[in-house]
Amino acid sequence: MSQDVAPPAGDKPAILQDEKFVVREGLAYRAARTGAIWMNKLFFSSLVLLGVWLVVGSFSSAIGCATVPHVGANATDQGTIPSCNVFLTPTAGYLGAMAIASFLLSIGFGMLGLVVGKQILEATKAEDEPGAGPKP
Repeated sequence: MSQDVAPPAGDKPAILQDEKFVVREGLAYRAARTGAIWMNKLFFSSLVLLGVWLVVGSFSSAIGCATVPHVGANATDQGTIPSCNVFLTPTAGYLGAMAIASFLLSIGFGMLGLVVGKQILEATKAEDEPGAGPKP
């Protein structure tokens, strides 16, 4: 079984030898990060509001109805029957859709932030890097 041995400090790139480097956040990265933060806030607040609505709607008899297929005991279609509950109210539908949309947008903004990312700028010139070879 072989063991990995770290190379000597002189073989490392300058950015790893020196702990001083500059990180620059561009406008696109800041916009993506801000969008992700606000979509996270909207997602969790819509979940809280949905939970509050389901409790309030249950106690206030707020229901929404929809017709669903009725299947008999032997798996035959027997028409439709009404199904009524608090989950089918327009408010619950709106808050649920808002939670799903804000979650997906949060993921999207987060991925965009990873793509545009922070730029790490070195203070060392490329020709001064170890192993860069002789100057032409």
